[in-house]
Amino acid sequence: MWCRIVTHYADWVSHIPEFTKLSYHDQLKLIVDRSAPCVSVLIAYKTYITNGEGIVLSGGSYFPRDELQQEIMDPAIRPYLKRLTDILYDEFVIPATEMKMTEIEYSLLRLLVFLMPSDNMSYEGKEIIRQASNFYRNILCLQIKKQFPKWDDEEILDRMTKIMTFLPLMEIAKSASNAGFSVMTLFDIAQMKGELIYDVHVKRD
Repeated sequence: MWCRIVTHYADWVSHIPEFTKLSYHDQLKLIVDRSAPCVSVLIAYKTYITNGEGIVLSGGSYFPRDELQQEIMDPAIRPYLKRLTDILYDEFVIPATEMKMTEIEYSLLRLLVFLMPSDNMSYEGKEIIRQASNFYRNILCLQIKKQFPKWDDEEILDRMTKIMTFLPLMEIAKSASNAGFSVMTLFDIAQMKGELIYDVHVKRD
């Protein structure tokens, strides 16, 4: 399940034009550092569009929102996935549903979640990512104006702000995801011990 999601993420990243401009060192640092928040926004959006009863993962699997249904889940992983589920459902799925987030808005949000420089990147690499982030922010603003041509500036700014609040949320989800997977990896909970999982959620540098 985890490998399928991360493989999808890696394939998506390979199609981002600005990513190909980075050095190999910067590419590696960025793709590892941004994996957890990008996977989080992916599964949160899948939950939103499918109206899932919990956070949708892959292959038809999901972690239920209902606490009674959670009782049938593996008790070893339950506390770690529950925290991530609560964060993503309460702070993304519900607000995204209320504002009726569009697919285009999500696509641009996902890019912005990815386009955050990693501490260990070169100065040149960070500049490429910052410029790309500014570019896609402007595209998002223009897209909102196009979607709602009758809106005034205040309404457009309000929607833009709502979407941008999901960026710090994904950093919170990143911390929760890394913390949970770190424990599961180090103690081989639910057979989660593996070199790739360790590099992504534990080592990370």
